[in-house]
Amino acid sequence: MNDWKEIASAKPLQAYSIFCGVLEYDECIFDEIRSGNTYGFNKWEPHVNPNDIDPGEILKNFNRFYYENFVNCIFPGKSNKGQHRYDKDYSEKTIRLSHRFDERFPISIPRKGVSGNFDVKLEYLDLYFFPHDIVFYCFKCDLSDFSLDEITLINNFLRNFGHGKLEFLDKHLNFLQSSQKDASAPMTSFGNKLKVYTMIEIDADLSKEKE
Repeated sequence: MNDWKEIASAKPLQAYSIFCGVLEYDECIFDEIRSGNTYGFNKWEPHVNPNDIDPGEILKNFNRFYYENFVNCIFPGKSNKGQHRYDKDYSEKTIRLSHRFDERFPISIPRKGVSGNFDVKLEYLDLYFFPHDIVFYCFKCDLSDFSLDEITLINNFLRNFGHGKLEFLDKHLNFLQSSQKDASAPMTSFGNKLKVYTMIEIDADLSKEKE
């Protein structure tokens, strides 16, 4: 038990989580984006590029790690072999946008009758538009300031309640609704939980039992 508490209270060298959800959007919004109104978002670029590699080359390298069809689905204008596997109508219905934040947002998480307050650093929010009025959104949080126990708590809270309790999501995703739609009406989401990918780096080797 003491080993467990020691590990839970430890802080990693670095840690981050990327959360992903799916929404429906109004098609007229897509037409506005195509015409140049991106609602404060910018064109998507690779987020990790320390060697300043051409983004096109990075997309080609994705095929070394992922199925080529997966990569072409998200980036239909790119292909490792120079072949376009999707027709023009599909490609024209895909847009990728990104909003850089690098700022903190507060969340309050009730735990055993007591609310814990955490300032979580938000790095970016990405949007991936697909045909049939579907948009994937994902956002990255830097959790390096928190213990492993707190990271688990924050991940669980954001994954389960991210749809309705994060002001930055409401603020930056509300434009996906048509102006004719009741602004108080929630956007339709697929699934009641966000998907989450977490990376944690620690500065010590753990025994097999502790790991």
